[in-house]
Amino acid sequence: MYTIMLTGGTVTTSLLKSSIENYNFQHMILMMVYFSHFCPDYWHRSFQYQQVFPKMPLYQLDITSWFLLWACLQSGGYAIIYGKRLMWFESDTITLCLFIFLLSGGLFMLKQRNSKRPIFHFEVFSSKNVIAGMILFFIFYLIRSGLNNVYSIMATVWKWPWDYIVNIQYWNVAGTLLGVILSGICLMRGISSRIVFFTGFLLLAVDCAWFTYTFYPDTTLSTICPPLFLQGIAQGLLFTPLVFFLISGMPEQYVANATALGTTTRFWTTAIGYALMQNLMLF
Repeated sequence: MYTIMLTGGTVTTSLLKSSIENYNFQHMILMMVYFSHFCPDYWHRSFQYQQVFPKMPLYQLDITSWFLLWACLQSGGYAIIYGKRLMWFESDTITLCLFIFLLSGGLFMLKQRNSKRPIFHFEVFSSKNVIAGMILFFIFYLIRSGLNNVYSIMATVWKWPWDYIVNIQYWNVAGTLLGVILSGICLMRGISSRIVFFTGFLLLAVDCAWFTYTFYPDTTLSTICPPLFLQGIAQGLLFTPLVFFLISGMPEQYVANATALGTTTRFWTTAIGYALMQNLMLF
């Protein structure tokens, strides 16, 4: 599952490549609608005899909290991603989105603190692993977001065809698969998470330094692919141990909340990393 999360973008783009090249926007929308129905149907048929989530009366579903959370994520994500394009606070839309983000986020936290059946327990922040894991996830995805700049340079500066760039990304996918296998071996042998984290982030640092020597106009495939492969090894080595480190030591009733914190950190860091790279390119 974690491998799919790290490599899914490249694989799905390759699968849809022929559709993107041969069909128009309307056909793409219809294909998305089809898969949106196919996935829930597949889930239902696969688990029709199993109760994946406990049954709950409708009156116990905290619809208000889910709506506030949705508004917070949507408005905050929009403001961060489109801030540069709309010139940040010069745009009334960005200002409104940030206001909705702060208001809905504050109301969500206030409601959870006073709810009898909260969907999020703030007690998870008492765990040192959760705090350290969130910081490491933030750094991990911030560094990983820099890889998008490499692909942007391939398209805009080196003028490589987009389908050729997708094929090059499989070097990164191959490295990720190797990194995931190595992380599995480390977990089975009980190697300290500190050693794994140190090795993984050291590889990411070396990779970032390596990329700075590959950015010249007549770069070649043999120059750019090795650092892509190394970046894949580093992210594959780090991701699974980071997740296990985040939820380790948590009481059973809080494990889902700790996992949600990891997902939330991933969401915000991906958006922040994209915005940061876009704004740094101006300077």
